[in-house]
Amino acid sequence: MTGLRITILLLVMGAAAMALVAVRHEQVAAVSRIQRLRLEEIALVRETQREQMQLARLRSPQQIKDRIERLGLQVMSSDVYAGLMNHPTAVAMGNE
Repeated sequence: MTGLRITILLLVMGAAAMALVAVRHEQVAAVSRIQRLRLEEIALVRETQREQMQLARLRSPQQIKDRIERLGLQVMSSDVYAGLMNHPTAVAMGNE
């Protein structure tokens, strides 16, 4: 082999080695990002579960009654509500 061919072969092999290192670096970065995103997903799932539990507690009949009392509101009985819905204004609006 001539010196030129050896030089070209070495340059090609060096470029291939540099490309391999660059690809490996990108692979490691991608794996790291995937792991970080999985941890973030786990945290978000836990937060969602906590929020759903809080929402379920807030929707419980006892919690609703407690908030109504704390706000000083009065609850309409179902017959009062039915009377309002049969009021001529409600009937005219189609809210039967």
